[in-house]
Amino acid sequence: MNPTDAESPTPALDWSRVRVVVNPTSGGGGHVEPVRAAAAERDYEVVVTDSAADTRRAVRAAVADGVGVVVPCGGDGTVNTVVRELDAIGALDAVTLGVLPAGTANFFAENLGIESIGSGFEVVDAGRRRRIDVGVADGTPFVMSCIAGFPAEVSGAADAELKGRFGTLAFLVSAARSADAYEPQPVALSMETPDGDATWTGDALCLLVGNSRRFTGAGGQGDVEDGLLEVVVAESLAPFEVVREAAVHRLLDRDTEGVTRFDASVADVSFLDGSVAVSLDGELSERESLSLSVRHRTLSVLVGPDYDPQPPL
Repeated sequence: MNPTDAESPTPALDWSRVRVVVNPTSGGGGHVEPVRAAAAERDYEVVVTDSAADTRRAVRAAVADGVGVVVPCGGDGTVNTVVRELDAIGALDAVTLGVLPAGTANFFAENLGIESIGSGFEVVDAGRRRRIDVGVADGTPFVMSCIAGFPAEVSGAADAELKGRFGTLAFLVSAARSADAYEPQPVALSMETPDGDATWTGDALCLLVGNSRRFTGAGGQGDVEDGLLEVVVAESLAPFEVVREAAVHRLLDRDTEGVTRFDASVADVSFLDGSVAVSLDGELSERESLSLSVRHRTLSVLVGPDYDPQPPL
């Protein structure tokens, strides 16, 4: 496979080499042997990891070995781990990323036009590349979304047992348990938008920031090549409804009362009553503030035939 629409800044990488990095516990497991078999048919290399730290080691080893195409097999969290490690070793703009969706949540793969592990292999075989934006939160990259507030709290409360029993619906079960306990938090935003500087201050139930994911409009895929983040502030929606929209990938109407939306290349966020839960592609932390920006078209990804670089609004 040779890249056709972008030059690699690392000539030592071998674009004919594909290495699949498998998270064996994603989505309840059961995918390891089928992935091994499909990879063997194609002479793709496979590494099965046993922890996030092991996944990071596998990524470093792949780059050190000169592998040009790294393919995480897992959910959004596995993709995030791989992307972060590529960034940490300075290879984010060098390696091409494929995806084999095998997790509880596979929104990033869906946004690239990849519906299953089988279609993921077909996409790698075809080798159609695009360079996409990467969001950055306090120096940490994310490809899909940064979510602060109630949905992030719910994600943290959805434990492995719930995810195993209910899959994506685990987030809804967790929401039902905790909706009454969450209060809107005072937030201040300062942003750089295509129309100039913008600010917003008020009480918000949650802040939804999408890179490859869109939270409003006609479809779940955001324009991930425009150098902009979608910034959505939800002020007054019932908490359970917010999580339902986020968890099952339904979207907020742009005219929904209590929802304010911006497109921004830079956004600085202050949580005025102290730290809140923040989820970066499913990775949870507590933050008192966020500095958000975009690295424009920095990551080479393999996309499916249905991927639309300019999805409808």
